[in-house]
Amino acid sequence: MKSLRSHFNQKQLDVFQKVGYELSDEKDYSDDEMSDMEEKISVYFQMHGLGDNDGVNSTGQICESIMDIFSEIN
Repeated sequence: MKSLRSHFNQKQLDVFQKVGYELSDEKDYSDDEMSDMEEKISVYFQMHGLGDNDGVNSTGQICESIMDIFSEIN
């Protein structure tokens, strides 16, 4: 179980809210919950993170930064 909220900035936390997660440092998250979050962020990236010519837009950059943090803390 891992505490998560403190690892992310406000823009990243806003994306978590958009995919249905309100992160809290008061809660420890299981590996399954974290895996579900990663999956939802990945889907959100695919739907909202690509701009013209499939280039990564600002939303995509935020999603990528979240995935980078997940890589570091797992």
